[in-house]
Amino acid sequence: MRSIRKIPRWVHSVLFVPLLYLFGWISVRFAQLLFPYIPSNKVDLAVTLVTFLIFLILLPTWVKVRWGDPFPWKSLGVVGFRKSRLSFGILKGLFLAASLLGLIGVWVVCGNWAQWETDFYRGALFDVLFLFLVVGFGEELIFRGWLWGELNHIAGPRFAFITQGVIFSLAHTRFDSDFGLTSRFSLSLGLFLLGLLLAVRRNLDNGSIWGCVALHGGLVAGWFAFSKILFKISPSAPAWLIGPGGHNSNPIGGVFAISVLICLLAYQLKAFDMSRRPLRGEWSASSKGANPYSR
Repeated sequence: MRSIRKIPRWVHSVLFVPLLYLFGWISVRFAQLLFPYIPSNKVDLAVTLVTFLIFLILLPTWVKVRWGDPFPWKSLGVVGFRKSRLSFGILKGLFLAASLLGLIGVWVVCGNWAQWETDFYRGALFDVLFLFLVVGFGEELIFRGWLWGELNHIAGPRFAFITQGVIFSLAHTRFDSDFGLTSRFSLSLGLFLLGLLLAVRRNLDNGSIWGCVALHGGLVAGWFAFSKILFKISPSAPAWLIGPGGHNSNPIGGVFAISVLICLLAYQLKAFDMSRRPLRGEWSASSKGANPYSR
């Protein structure tokens, strides 16, 4: 009798999130049958939130079984760090986000490409906080926490470092948009560089993802607040500064932001070369019997 061929390790990784999303979609659609008052324009958001909730529930067991680590939240960079280091990482992430957006914002205002908005819509503050906390934390837990660690266990740290940046870029690329080839390439490049920068940021923070959350969430929420709440950006604003997308522009795809990201990435990688620390996608606390970053 022939033995059943073992399923490759990477297959589980590839199918994990899509299957969770499918289950989340089915759950929301079923809930719509029971509660018809759920707005149709909120279905996608509801599916995303339900999927992420299921992801949070299953993630600890996944890490314990797949990575063989009894301390999943420490390996994912969520807990187990000194408050001083944690605070410093968060402040540094916020500083980097504010610096980049501040440079772009000042240039846009001084170039007369932005008009001050005096009428703020209700719920504006909630939207900013939602983007900062939910998008910032959720995406960093997925990409710099679970995905990077999973890729590291499958193919090693160097492959994982580059590949998590590629997947992060592809996941945010608007394939259904009418972008030209140049605009699509610049946006993909900017997102790829941001993915690498966030990964190095986690290493510089000794494995904590909270500095990445502050940087990522600060960029997303900060640009939303600037371009959708505080100012109305003119269509004549240059794409090299505010990025492609027109009314829904993303400055990460602009030549200016790409140049800044390259400089920041080179600086941070140089810091790693000086410290001679390896780029890692997961931090195991079980190998030494305690969390090495809690001291």
